[in-house]
Amino acid sequence: PQVRPALKQLLLRVWTAEPVEAVQRKVAHTIAKLANTVLTDDGDAWPDLIFAVAASLGEGGKPVAGLHLLERLAEYASGIVMPHAMELLKSIGGFLLTHVPTEVRLGAVKAAASVLLENEDPAQQAAYAALLPGIMATLEAALKEGEELAANEVLEVLTRIADGRPKVLRSALDDLSNAMLLIVRTEELEESTRLLAMEFLVSFCEGSSLAARKCGWLTSALLPLVLNFLIAVDEEDDWASKPEAAVGISQRNGAVGNSQLSNLQGDDNEDELSDAAALALDRLSRCLGSKEVVRVAMPILEQFMNREDWQSRRAGLYALSLLGEACKEELHPKLNVLVPMAAQHCEHPHARVRHAALHCLGRMAQDYANKEPTVQAVYGSIILPALGAQLTAMNNGAPRLQSLASAALINFCNPSRCDVETLLPHAAPLFEQLRNLLADKNGVTTPVWVKSQATTAVGCMASCCQAAFGNMYHAFVPLIKAMLQAPVPPVLTPEEAFQYQLLHGKTCECFGLICEAVGKERCLSDATEVLRILNPMLTQMRKRIMGDESAKSGQAWDEQHDSYILASVARIGKCLGDEFQPYVEMVLIPALGAAVRKPDLRIVAANASEDELQDLANSGMVIIRGARGLEEDTMVGVNTYQLQQKEIACNTIYQYLKDLGTGLASWVGVTLPVLVDCLHCRAMEGVRIIAATSLVQLVEVVMVEPAGVQAGDPSKDLAGVAPLEAYYQVVGEILDQITQEDGDNELEALCMVADALSDILQYMRESVVEEREFQVRLTEQLVERVFTSMVREASRAVQRRVERQQELNEVGGGDDMLMEELEEIEEWEKDLLTSTVDACGWVIKTHGADVVPLWCQHVKGFASQLVAAPSETGLPEDLRSWGLCSLIDVAEHCPGPAEHLGVVAEAYGGCLRWIQEGDWELKQVCAYGIGVAAEKAPGEVAAHFAGNLGVDAAHFWPTNMNLLGQVMQHAAVQFAAANDSDEVSDDVAMWPGGCLDNCAHAIIKIVEFVLVRGPPECRIGDDAATMEMAVAAVGQSLQFFPFVVDKDESTLLLARLRRWRKEMPELLERGLAAAGEAKQNLITQILNVPAL
Repeated sequence: PQVRPALKQLLLRVWTAEPVEAVQRKVAHTIAKLANTVLTDDGDAWPDLIFAVAASLGEGGKPVAGLHLLERLAEYASGIVMPHAMELLKSIGGFLLTHVPTEVRLGAVKAAASVLLENEDPAQQAAYAALLPGIMATLEAALKEGEELAANEVLEVLTRIADGRPKVLRSALDDLSNAMLLIVRTEELEESTRLLAMEFLVSFCEGSSLAARKCGWLTSALLPLVLNFLIAVDEEDDWASKPEAAVGISQRNGAVGNSQLSNLQGDDNEDELSDAAALALDRLSRCLGSKEVVRVAMPILEQFMNREDWQSRRAGLYALSLLGEACKEELHPKLNVLVPMAAQHCEHPHARVRHAALHCLGRMAQDYANKEPTVQAVYGSIILPALGAQLTAMNNGAPRLQSLASAALINFCNPSRCDVETLLPHAAPLFEQLRNLLADKNGVTTPVWVKSQATTAVGCMASCCQAAFGNMYHAFVPLIKAMLQAPVPPVLTPEEAFQYQLLHGKTCECFGLICEAVGKERCLSDATEVLRILNPMLTQMRKRIMGDESAKSGQAWDEQHDSYILASVARIGKCLGDEFQPYVEMVLIPALGAAVRKPDLRIVAANASEDELQDLANSGMVIIRGARGLEEDTMVGVNTYQLQQKEIACNTIYQYLKDLGTGLASWVGVTLPVLVDCLHCRAMEGVRIIAATSLVQLVEVVMVEPAGVQAGDPSKDLAGVAPLEAYYQVVGEILDQITQEDGDNELEALCMVADALSDILQYMRESVVEEREFQVRLTEQLVERVFTSMVREASRAVQRRVERQQELNEVGGGDDMLMEELEEIEEWEKDLLTSTVDACGWVIKTHGADVVPLWCQHVKGFASQLVAAPSETGLPEDLRSWGLCSLIDVAEHCPGPAEHLGVVAEAYGGCLRWIQEGDWELKQVCAYGIGVAAEKAPGEVAAHFAGNLGVDAAHFWPTNMNLLGQVMQHAAVQFAAANDSDEVSDDVAMWPGGCLDNCAHAIIKIVEFVLVRGPPECRIGDDAATMEMAVAAVGQSLQFFPFVVDKDESTLLLARLRRWRKEMPELLERGLAAAGEAKQNLITQILNVPAL
């Protein structure tokens, strides 16, 4: 700091006097970085610096140098520039006039963009729009003068604006679009120039999709150009013999194995124009609206498919595969034409057309698989033979196609989408072709990279076939064991070594999937042998993780290979069950070591340039902001590959905990700190999610086998841990993580961690209800933390949903992709609300009246606010349900405190109101709440609310029964209609069904706790009249028993009826008779079954 004043003066003097432009630019870069330092450390705005910039832009100055310095200052030290932004933009505008030299105009374009991109003030951003005519004139002049490099720089700047500040460009959208379309169409220009113009249009459409759609002609003008670019591919003699330039491996949720179908673009630029068009089409299909995209694209694709040249056919097929994910709703009805067409082109004489057809079929198997019936079930008889034909010797000279056919088969054979009935009729020839590839029986040696895909395809098919794979077991398992033991060639390039390791890892994966498919009895002997084969690798992995130098000798396996081994052994362990116990130490220690391994980190300055950030991305780093322990605006680069390995290791631990259960009790002490470390992994939400779900499994082990957890295993140097301390630690750590999760950007992780907390608290409740030897109750501090955390997250959810609804109103419902995204987010928000209210509920149900004071202090106000909010506020009904559920939990489980009657009354009041006004989900909650009020405080509630219904206390509960009966009958009609409709999802049908069940049980409760056992003031007439009313109500309710939706409520009512059989047999018999003979016989049969 002491030398900074002199250094600032020196740098400014050197910059002003330096005659060599390259040196002057480096000095400007240094000045900008120093400006950031003095601004950050000292708050020094360095006024001399702005004066120097202004002087260089003034008359007689050096505008090129000044504009470049301004560009760098805006990027590195925007706090110095922004107070003067308006004046600087006016000065910049003077350098965009037509008589100004191109070099100066180009500097002005870049400087203006840098100022804009760092400016958060909308009013100042609007001033930039006035510069657009000058910028466009600069672009036009550069193109006319043949200076395409300068034109490209202007296009790059405009693309950055389109990506970061698209609103600024809307006023000139028509002029900009027409200019860019003209550049894209001009074949005389370099491809790079045309692609930059296309990239601008795509970026603008992504950043301002609504404006792009309102510009009705843009889609019709842009899409044909993009589609025509797909045709721009050249003939290559050896193309089909080369591996995919970018394999595009990506783990798919719910899938087994990896697919190479996710990425078309190669890294060798063999078809630059076509590859760029493919990416552009994929992006445009997501932002321009699927209906409009299909309307424009389909006629063009039909033309492509009717042409004879192979380039057009290939382009048409690729376009169909690219449109599938975003436009599946519009394209799904056309699959009866599209699937056979793609399958027929698998027989095309040109390899690249067959490749495109395979790509299309593979993507269809993935993109349309969530529709019922699935694309697998409907079109499997078309797709599978087409894929199988491409695995045969006909493609011996085209291994790239054999690899892609295997990858398409992987997509098709996802067990969640493809059942054994679909696959089995076609399985034998497919298995035969895959085995021929693996065993080199097609007359040639199959490339290693093809074998990797074929091996995974075998595993995926085995997962679909399950026990039916037993017929193929002996055809593959000896081959797989031989492949696992095959020696690796001694001299390999790094790429070849990677491919051999990948094949070995995928072979392990394949065997694990086969074990899961056929079961322990079939695979026990072979699984034991494979574990013996893998033991040296696991030993080496363990040594390597622990830093043992001896691990460096012998075959060097990388971290990706470790991940395959760990995941595969986890599958074997799942299959073997107790038989796997001798191998636990061999595999769990490497998994724990891999999970706790720290990924490479690099601190990144908040003002890092785009080039620096791109360099980090190219090196496999992902950038995260606001890491714990660092300044809020500090960024950290994290190695993504290592994070993926960490996630796989966590998954492996989860699988061991889930499958081996109490067999890992002695390992809890060493596993717990590893999972806690992963729970707080800021860099990757997937790791946090798996760690949270793993902690649920670990807590279950603690609850079921506390003695083993306490003891550990001294023979293996495994220290025990006190079960209660372990439970408290897990709850505390999860509460800490919930506080740190960012609901705005990482909602899924927040939901999953909150759900884990709810599950763990449920274990606590079960330990008390079941009167286990080891019971858990929370400390007062933890109870308070649960209540405050859950209310905070529910409150934040309310705010997010209000803001999201405002965003939706602005869009007006026209953005299909945004609507789909918002619907998915809404589901996560609902799940979060369920987890938060359930977590509070488990605490209330476990501790009862003891926690009512804390509940009143931290929860009641928020719950009451939600229940009382007028319907005009537009509050989502599930939020109101949150408030009612919390009130009902206290009313039901916390008798005794002075506050209890008030809570019961408040709960009933909300239920009485919203059972008439709410949706079916809310009505279900209200029906349950009315039943609770009748059970817990019938006299007090009747005295308080009889006037609201216009009746006396004696008629109050019969009036409630009539109300519940009306709702119940309406719910029955809605439930039946929903079940009969193909357009209503099961989730939607569930709510009226659940409401029906709760209404029926609530009426039964009123009969028992009011008409039969209630206070005298709540009864009507004599005992005979009361009995008649009770019989009629019971008969009406039992018509719907056993319940279809709410199984828990059905179980509770059955237990109640068993008690009635002993305590009130007459009422039960007459009620059953009133329900009708068929229902009477059914329920009698159920009651005659001995209770467990």
